[in-house]
Amino acid sequence: MEQLSLNLTISEINTILDALGQRPYVEVFPLVAKIKAQSKAQLQTRPGETGESEDDQ
Repeated sequence: MEQLSLNLTISEINTILDALGQRPYVEVFPLVAKIKAQSKAQLQTRPGETGESEDDQ
């Protein structure tokens, strides 16, 4: 399956997740889980975003 990369703000991602939350769980769970996993991985790799300084890493 062909994949795309999108650049969205955290607010935009939250809007998408809110919209998906209106759908039946069984339809959207895999997509929500994928969005959350990719978001978490990216946020953890950004210095200063988790409250840690670069020296703490």
